[in-house]
Amino acid sequence: MRRTLACTILLGVVLSLTATASPAGAVTDTEPPRITFVPNPLTPPLGPSGWYRDLSPFGTLPYVVDFVDPSGLRVVGCRGLLEFSYGPPTLLGTTFGYSAGVPADGVHVLDCSGTDQLGNTGVGPGSTPMPVTIRIDTTPPTVICHRAPHVKIGHRVRLRASVQDATSGPVAERVEVVVRATQVGQFTAPVAGADVAGNTTIAACPYTVFGR
Repeated sequence: MRRTLACTILLGVVLSLTATASPAGAVTDTEPPRITFVPNPLTPPLGPSGWYRDLSPFGTLPYVVDFVDPSGLRVVGCRGLLEFSYGPPTLLGTTFGYSAGVPADGVHVLDCSGTDQLGNTGVGPGSTPMPVTIRIDTTPPTVICHRAPHVKIGHRVRLRASVQDATSGPVAERVEVVVRATQVGQFTAPVAGADVAGNTTIAACPYTVFGR
C-alpha cells in the first residue's frame, strides 16, 4: 500500500510525504533508521566557501530528506528548519520522504531522527551526519565610498571604501583602488567589494583633480 500526503506551507514551500508499506514477515533489525539529506536536482551548486549564492527557478533552495528502515518506520521528524514530526496514527512503512525548499538568506539548521517499529531510535549507519547546516546568501554586499579625495593632476588617487554584509560577511571590510589623475575635473572610479558567499558589488567612488 502506498500513501502520499501533500500540503503547502508558509512562504510557498512545498512539503511532500511518501510512505511505502513494510514487507510481510519478521525482520531482524538493531539499528535506527537511515536518514539521508540530499539537495534536490534543482538546487544550485554549493559555493567553495560553503554558502549557497543562488536559488532554484522557484525561488527556493530545494532538498529531500529520506528515512529508511527494514523493520518499518514508526516515528520520523526533524527539528529546526521547517520542523515536522510524523508518527501514529500515520502509517509510514519502510521508507518515508520529505521534501521542501528554503526561501530565505541565513544559516539554517536541520536535525533529524527516527524510530523504527522495533524501538530503535536515532540516526542509523549510512546516514547524513546530523545536524545539517544550510548557509544561504543571495544578497550582494553594500560598498560605501569614503570621502572623495582631492589631488593634483599627475598624482595617484587612492580611493577607499567600506564593505558591509549582514549574512555571510565581507571578504574584507576595507577595500581600495589606486588610479592616476590625468585630467582636471571631477571623476569616479569603480571600487569592488565581495562577501564570503561570492556576491560582489561595484561602487563608483568620486574624486577631484585640480591643476598644478
